[in-house]
Amino acid sequence: MRIFGGLMAFCFALSLALPAQAQEGSFYLGLQGGGTYQRDIHEGIPSKIKADPGLAVGAVAGYTFKNIDRANIRVEAEVAQRYNAADEYQNYNMDGDITSAALMVNGAVDFVNRSRFTPYLLVGLGVAYISFNDVEADGVGLEIDDEDVVLAYQFGLGCAFKMTERLNIDLGYRYFATGDPKLRDNTGTDHRLNYENQALMVGVRFSF
Repeated sequence: MRIFGGLMAFCFALSLALPAQAQEGSFYLGLQGGGTYQRDIHEGIPSKIKADPGLAVGAVAGYTFKNIDRANIRVEAEVAQRYNAADEYQNYNMDGDITSAALMVNGAVDFVNRSRFTPYLLVGLGVAYISFNDVEADGVGLEIDDEDVVLAYQFGLGCAFKMTERLNIDLGYRYFATGDPKLRDNTGTDHRLNYENQALMVGVRFSF
């Protein structure tokens, strides 16, 4: 995290120190992937459900508006999948996995400059399909195998490196959260559970 923070500070310093050049707007496509940290699920149940670090993958399609006062404005549609294996509940091992599939509309501000590094900030809003797949705690009797669709939002920041005029490599952080999905356990009891996920992502964006 210190290396990531240092890179962000370096990118933002460059964006302030070097003047920007006007650019024409363009469409782009992108792919991304990385590691995720699932926050403990503590709402709606007597104890916490802990999960292992997991994986995230996604794809974006969007449009970049031309340079406006040192900044490019991007609007994009994103599909993303996050996966974490259930780990522990009341000190008992857990089986199963917790996943989310999200469709988001994002807005991003790129702080353009003459360097190859472009820092950015991002916000997004959309919907997510939250699924608990055979999540079961050995020796406790808790079992959840259910899914729900809820509103979702995210915040992000990162830095893109221009490889060519059309190709950018992207390193970014995402905080992703949803409304509380209502999930039913094996006894028929409904639970409103929290879902929050953080990820470090590496991606590519191709403009055309």
